[in-house]
Amino acid sequence: MKVLVVGTSNSLLSGGWYDGFCAELPSGYEVSRIALGGAPFTQFFSTLSDIEKSQADHIILECSANDESYPTHVGSEIFFDRLYFMLLSSLRSFAPVTVLRIPPLKTLDTMPPLVTRQLDLCHQTGCGIFDAALRIRNLRNDNVPLYIDKHHPNIPVANQVGREFAVWLKMHFDGAPAPSELRNYTSSVRVITFDRPDLADSRIENSLIQEDFKILAPGSVVRLAQTEFILGFFVNSGETRGVLRLHGPKDTKDLFCYYMDPSNQNVKRFVPLPNGMYIQKLSSHFAHQAVSLALHTDMFHIEHKIALGQIVAIRLV
Repeated sequence: MKVLVVGTSNSLLSGGWYDGFCAELPSGYEVSRIALGGAPFTQFFSTLSDIEKSQADHIILECSANDESYPTHVGSEIFFDRLYFMLLSSLRSFAPVTVLRIPPLKTLDTMPPLVTRQLDLCHQTGCGIFDAALRIRNLRNDNVPLYIDKHHPNIPVANQVGREFAVWLKMHFDGAPAPSELRNYTSSVRVITFDRPDLADSRIENSLIQEDFKILAPGSVVRLAQTEFILGFFVNSGETRGVLRLHGPKDTKDLFCYYMDPSNQNVKRFVPLPNGMYIQKLSSHFAHQAVSLALHTDMFHIEHKIALGQIVAIRLV
């Protein structure tokens, strides 16, 4: 049986839940993963086509740590729920789905309204759910912290969660067909790339991805072929330090995109746009061009650039 994990950074940690899960499954299971860290579930609309092509027999969605930490970066409750339904509906139209909830530390001992809404949407779309919160709490040890930071359980804790999840999945696997009322929204998503030989390339190459980004120096402009409703875009965070201006039919929005920590090197990050935005073009600017400065103020000067990758658009129909 082919199992596909669609997950965030918790699915990437060496020795974590993913490795424990794979170790506990019997022979005959083929497990692969599509993993993108650092953002809520909306980043996975960009992968729907790849997920469909994988022809998995079961799909595991793991993104709760980011969903519960950054819900306002998706948008309002109505917008969040609409997009979450569209994602679950699409995934469930491909194969049976289980949502693996590995909560962030701040919601480990609570059940936020957001999670209750997600549970309801799982039931509506016929998706299973494995809530790891209780398992994590049961592994409390005064000598070892449960979490290594605010988003990631300690490696031995996560590994045990993965093993328990594998046992649970073998017992609860449901091969029932998707409810007939569900829809695959893959055709509503556009992943926009742009071929600009005049712009320098910035490449990420590691065991997970090999992808080129385009360097937008201040003054660079990328025009879309038509106005698109954008959920967000990807950047090479190690090469992104600047302001990206989003130009809509009526308004503009300036996003300060500065990733200064060394951990951002060679990392693909999704930048979500809360509630989405209709966009006609994007342009790169110095920070001092995007704010009002006092007379004679001299902003600090460092290298400014945006390493822009795919842009994710959607039709909300």
